This record gives sequence, structure tokens and C-alpha cells, in this order.
Amino acid sequence: MNTSLTESFCIAILEAACCGLLVVTTDVGGVPEVLPPHMAYLAKPEEKSIVRQLRKAVLDVKDIPCETFHQELSNLYSWRQVAERTEKVYSYVMDTRTPNILDRLKTAYTWGPVVGLFAVLYAVFEVITLMITETLWPENEIDMVRSFSSNDYN
Repeated sequence: MNTSLTESFCIAILEAACCGLLVVTTDVGGVPEVLPPHMAYLAKPEEKSIVRQLRKAVLDVKDIPCETFHQELSNLYSWRQVAERTEKVYSYVMDTRTPNILDRLKTAYTWGPVVGLFAVLYAVFEVITLMITETLWPENEIDMVRSFSSNDYN
């Protein structure tokens, strides 16, 4: 059983299935998207649901061809695909405009009279903290990563 709390891709459940194990895990985050439905029993993140799915898996495991899991997953995943997907995420993030402080204050204000007020105060506090940090450690004195050309690399 794996209840992945910190790992976004859930490599542990993928590795378990690759070893021919039927997986019982919680139905949170991206977990349901990692394995095909016949390889994983998904439980709500609560004790009774996990026990129910474990019981079901113990009863069903004899009828499921777990020995084929490795081959199925090797057809679904490869390091090249992982790298390409990661590159797409990074490209999207790099192309997304960073909101300025005025945009952030407007957004925070729309969150309501109580939460919005705290969000605005937090944003102002953050700006003051960043100004102090910039004064103590100016950006022009920080080593910057060289620009990377994916065209040259490819």
C-alpha cells in the first residue's frame, strides 16, 4: 500500500506495479492518472475505505494477471516521454506572465472581506520583505543561470 503525500508523480506505485504487484492507494491528487484502473484499487483517504480496498485486492489478486503489469507499463512510460512532458511544463511556466503586485492585490481583494483583507495584508508584507531583501542582496550581485537554447541543444 502507498499513500503518497509529497510526491506528485507517485513513482512508488509505478515501481510496485512494474514489479507485478496489485496496488492499493489513496485516490488523491494525480494518483488515479498514474496507473491503468486494473492495476490499482483506489481508496478515499480514510481508514474504512483503505481497509475495504485492501480486502477487495486480497480477494481479487488471484484473478488479475499481475505478471503482465511490467510490460504494459513499459509501453506506457519511458524516460523520453517523462523528459518531454517535463519540458512542456517548464516551457509553459516560462511563457506565463508573472502577475505584478497590483494584479495580486486586485485578486486578493476579490476573495472576500475577511480572507481578502488578510491576503492583501500578506501581499503588502511580502512586497516590503522583498524590498528589504533586494536592498540587502541586490539582484545584480546574484549569479544568474546562462540562457539555454533548446534549438542548439537539439
